[in-house]
Amino acid sequence: MAAQVAQWYVNIRTLEARLQITRSNAKIQQRSLQITERLFLSGNSAELDVQQAKTQYLSTLSTIPQLETSLAQSQNALSALLARKPGPLPEMASQTGDIPLGELSLVSELPANLLRRRPDVRAAERQLAAQSALIGVAESELYPSISLIGSVGISGRTESNGTLSWAAGPTFSWNLLDQGRLGNQVLVQDARFLPASRALSRYRLSGRA
Repeated sequence: MAAQVAQWYVNIRTLEARLQITRSNAKIQQRSLQITERLFLSGNSAELDVQQAKTQYLSTLSTIPQLETSLAQSQNALSALLARKPGPLPEMASQTGDIPLGELSLVSELPANLLRRRPDVRAAERQLAAQSALIGVAESELYPSISLIGSVGISGRTESNGTLSWAAGPTFSWNLLDQGRLGNQVLVQDARFLPASRALSRYRLSGRA
């Protein structure tokens, strides 16, 4: 019986994690769809991109009820095994419990850890970080820039009788006439960021499966 309880516990925690990641992916894909629609309306994206983003978002949404049903069935099975009333156990209501790991050395080779060693996963992580930086650069172009300039010189025929002079002051620049294009650049970089984020989410999900 102890083995069955452990099996259902692990199954429940795994489904909770998968459900959490799937919901997070759905939010990211909804954001991606909104950005793609805005890019399409501004002439920076094709209608096919909108349809693909919409299909992916709806596909992810359709898996959420399936996971919720599987989770409820597993919770009921564990409750029945422990002679409790159907439903989630109060002790597991937080949905944040970890799965206990044994002391075997093979545990260190879990799929999630193996995934992190893969070159494609590391490349995706670097791409995500780089794309995040590009979003920051694009957003900075929307705001004014202030810089301090200065100059030092000597006036006179010779250095011995010359007069030292200097000047310093701030400069202010703001590209107000190009805000539309700059705003679209932010959307473009944001749209490029989302696929990399979704890829890493899929890696994490497969590591928990």
